[in-house]
Amino acid sequence: MPKLFACATVIALLAGLVTFAASPASAADLGTVNVTYNSGTFDYTISPSTLTGAVGDTFTLRNTMISVSSYVSLVNATGSVTVGGTACTSSSVVACRVTDAGGTATGVFAISGTGSVTVFRFTSGALSSIGTLTISGGGSSVVTASVTMSFDANGGNCTDNPLRKSGFAGATYVLPTAVECTKANYSLAGWAFSRDAIEPATPNTGAGATVNFVVSETMYAVWVPDGVEITYDANIALEDQCLSEGTNLTTAASRKSTPVVLATPFTLATSARCNPANTDLKLAGWATHGNGDSIGGVNTAGEPVIARGTKVTLYAIWQVAISCATGGGAAGTCVVGDTGPGGGKVFYVNPSNATGSRYMEAAPNTWNGGAADPTIAWCSKTTTSLGSFGARIGTGKANTDLMVATGACTSGAANSIRAYTGGGVSWFLPSIDELNALYSQRTVVGGFAADYYWSSSQYGSDKAWGQGFASGSQEKGRKLFPSRVRPVRAF
Repeated sequence: MPKLFACATVIALLAGLVTFAASPASAADLGTVNVTYNSGTFDYTISPSTLTGAVGDTFTLRNTMISVSSYVSLVNATGSVTVGGTACTSSSVVACRVTDAGGTATGVFAISGTGSVTVFRFTSGALSSIGTLTISGGGSSVVTASVTMSFDANGGNCTDNPLRKSGFAGATYVLPTAVECTKANYSLAGWAFSRDAIEPATPNTGAGATVNFVVSETMYAVWVPDGVEITYDANIALEDQCLSEGTNLTTAASRKSTPVVLATPFTLATSARCNPANTDLKLAGWATHGNGDSIGGVNTAGEPVIARGTKVTLYAIWQVAISCATGGGAAGTCVVGDTGPGGGKVFYVNPSNATGSRYMEAAPNTWNGGAADPTIAWCSKTTTSLGSFGARIGTGKANTDLMVATGACTSGAANSIRAYTGGGVSWFLPSIDELNALYSQRTVVGGFAADYYWSSSQYGSDKAWGQGFASGSQEKGRKLFPSRVRPVRAF
């Protein structure tokens, strides 16, 4: 049977829409077998003790003994029977029992092989044989195929994975329950024929439902999150770079986060699985569609409003970062910690200064292509005075210009910094007072080593001023000694 037709037949049968017609005749109901206790002779009667039937036929076992603490059960011997798709082997005594519950109890068994089966009685904590039921051939001519149903935990955990239930086509089976199959932060909704299904195959295939199967098939657990299951998509086209720790993730799957279940309300993520190569683009929020409207910004608490039990993919919204000097804040004003027009962190603010010198920003510590500020000698000329240098705030640029002027330093701290053009603007080595202002905001700017940093303020022919970023002390150091450098700029 082709798989597509098989699945359709199974689903239709589960939904009660069709009947199985692969056999030439219907399975026969052989009637009721009564088990009775004889109080006068202290023995048991099994009536009838012989059934004439064939594989696939069914009969009802009726326990007439009223007791809430005992049961009767069938165990296969030379013949065999099943109940609910479970073979009644010696290890399945409990599964094949007919239990009293303050009154008469019955159970429907299916014949899976002719011969004898043993009738057992459990009472007073002991199990004992009380007789034999013989099943002889003849009667029904039904030939019923055997089936094996496999139940895949689909990311969860079942007592076995996959669980399997075997028996005969048309027999009654109980689908695995939420006790047999679990998944952290999810509830078992039921079973489907597709691994990606979001709901059970039919309303009749919920967890623990009683169904009939006619062909062997695999079903997959359908899990419903106890909160909201969110997958974050970086939302960057495959033809564009999407970088994660320097690695370009090149597949759609690699650009998505691992699904996470969050209790509601929840906080939206502050980062995507990877970032665009264009560092001017910053994560601004999340949408439910690749080009949809934002449903909440990064780190937004309590948003979006998504129903509990929902699985959703959220797509990153990327926007050009707006600096304080190009429209952010109040009419372009800046505060310490803002992003400046060069992409650095603002560390100095003096609104009373003239335009172009009200603010200062420092480049990130990765400005030179490494993971930390580099160590560089102050200048290639280590015993020659380069002229008159300033120390105050506002003199760092002029100092740097002197250091890189023709005939001055051919290499050194100023040369490396002047070569840096991050943000498309010019940077300089800070004067000693500018360096001290940077030190005072070192935590806000970030990335500094507990080490000595050069300023652009010269001291004599062979020394220049620097500052220790561990202690804050300012000292004169020999120009030939390598020390850390960090570019700054005014605007």
